[in-house]
Amino acid sequence: MRATWAGTKCNIALFAEKNGKLHVVFKQRFASKDFARFDLIIKEFTHQAAPHLTDEKVRAAGFGVAGPVINNRIHATNLPWVIDADSLSKELGVKTIALMNDLGATGHSLDHLPAEDFVVLNQGTPVQGATRALLGAGTGLGQSILSGTATGIAWCPAKAATPISRRIPTNRSNS
Repeated sequence: MRATWAGTKCNIALFAEKNGKLHVVFKQRFASKDFARFDLIIKEFTHQAAPHLTDEKVRAAGFGVAGPVINNRIHATNLPWVIDADSLSKELGVKTIALMNDLGATGHSLDHLPAEDFVVLNQGTPVQGATRALLGAGTGLGQSILSGTATGIAWCPAKAATPISRRIPTNRSNS
């Protein structure tokens, strides 16, 4: 099971492994505002996905979350939710649960996406392990710098902006 969520929506998918690759079995989008807690979305998804599980159980779950993950726990950035991986593991009966920043999760997935999932902005020659930039426009503007290492990628997330309203006076004097 995999889920990503931010301020407005939560996308969840159930995967099955076949020939060493993961394939989507069932997916659903939920409006975050319709649920008081994240675990309620997961429970609803699990109920909807039950016919697609056959006799298998969910073995692991990974959740990409808008905000910093500290000690496998997160206080969501744009919602009044607190998610604790250990508590979620017990509630769902899933032994392995990983919480990760949403941009970090996206960054780790890039090497697993097919070429047709990318749009070339500036033609060039790809360099294996080169530093890359990742932008995620949504409720805010997430950014991440991805650097290749001997063991995979290292990433540094940041939040560039969150929409704000600013009142601008309409009758300014020229003085």
